[in-house]
Amino acid sequence: MRKRTLVLAAALTTGLLALPVTTTAASAAPSGLQGDFNGDGYRDLAIGVPAGISGATDAGYVTVVYGTSAGIDPAKHKMISQNSSGVPGSSEGGDSFGAELATADFDKDGYTDLAVGAPGEDVGPNSDQGSVTILWGGSAGVSGGTTVSVPKAFDGSMIGSELAAGDFDGDGSADVVVSTPQSDLQIQHGPIGRSGGAGATETVHIPAETGTFVRNLTAGDVTGDKKADLVIQARKDDEGQSQAWLYTGSATGLVKSWQLPDSDEAAIGDLDKDGYRDIALGDSYETTAMGGRVTIVHGASSGIDTTKGVSFHQSTPGVPGSAEPGDMFGGALAIGDTNGDGYGDLVIGSPGEDIGTKPDAGCFVVLRGSASGVTTTGAKSFSQDSTGIPGSVEKGDLFGSALQLSDTNKDGRADLAVSAIGEAAPQESVRSGAVWRIRGSSTGPTATGSMAISPDDAGRPWDDETFGAALTG
Repeated sequence: MRKRTLVLAAALTTGLLALPVTTTAASAAPSGLQGDFNGDGYRDLAIGVPAGISGATDAGYVTVVYGTSAGIDPAKHKMISQNSSGVPGSSEGGDSFGAELATADFDKDGYTDLAVGAPGEDVGPNSDQGSVTILWGGSAGVSGGTTVSVPKAFDGSMIGSELAAGDFDGDGSADVVVSTPQSDLQIQHGPIGRSGGAGATETVHIPAETGTFVRNLTAGDVTGDKKADLVIQARKDDEGQSQAWLYTGSATGLVKSWQLPDSDEAAIGDLDKDGYRDIALGDSYETTAMGGRVTIVHGASSGIDTTKGVSFHQSTPGVPGSAEPGDMFGGALAIGDTNGDGYGDLVIGSPGEDIGTKPDAGCFVVLRGSASGVTTTGAKSFSQDSTGIPGSVEKGDLFGSALQLSDTNKDGRADLAVSAIGEAAPQESVRSGAVWRIRGSSTGPTATGSMAISPDDAGRPWDDETFGAALTG
């Protein structure tokens, strides 16, 4: 999965909810493939847009772009909001539906489902209580939805601001974990039915100071025991001291196991092909390294291999660029095998990177995995100034805001989705955001054949939005 990294204030003034929807034809039986919402064997991409819709400022929506043999195809997409048929609630100003996303097959029917956070949702008398809705996968793609019950909620609790999904207790059913106020997490254990029925609810207390809020949740099996583990990252305020922990999955629930380096973004994947997934931790506010730092923590049966570990910043030899204040190096992270060699590769977003004379234009860096872990050998950097990448470098684009790696064309190599939530509309009067698809190849991500997906490709006007604030698939 990957995650929202930045949120810009956005206002949408116009927009149509009705649009033609085309999906790829699904096979007779769903693929069961993670990220395949319509079961046709190709992974799809969900784009969260916590912006306006139907004149409601910051109401929010999600666009699902379906995978094909040629990769994700904007012509095969579906837009879903709380005004869509079968989806609980209605689009209201400030809901921020789509601010956070997570995927899993929650009802065990073979189709991937999509959990969507709406942290600004008003519920009953509670303003900004927040909500989480599961949108259901099926042969025709994503449709309908069910609200996840979150009993510990009240005025201003912002439920759904952070989400993660995985089988944390190893019972074969996917669970969803939701951040709640006062440094607590709630896990709704699966299976979760379309009528709202679900398993037990578990509350996890994290050891944080008063006033600390959960900044990020990332799920993945680090210990190799077939149970999902959870990286929890928290921060006292937007630019205060960060904290991070690894909670390991068990039959009785999540267990606090390791303190991790201070950080606020994470990705999980096997970088050295030793059978254990590793953790990349991004601290984009790191001041010693000026522009941000990424630390690699290697997985092991106990949780963490303390004999390994390395940090990277833009002053590290071999890493493209140079460390400068405000680069936000590590502000987004993704791990996937982009060249088909069996090693996970690390993609690092640096949305605050200045390109030439354009401040905050943004870029991303690719570091290859190897038998010894991440290496700077063959490192690459891409921006909108790179040959083959559509668009042009502009001030405030924030290219690299969010990242997602998955094999969308079934060629054995992970393709990259990267957003620039500050991307300006063609007339440059508004900043709508956009998402790029960059294919994997034998040499890793390649600009050749890359394409951009803008709001109008998804049936939306170029208005003030945050298109690409969250990506998953």
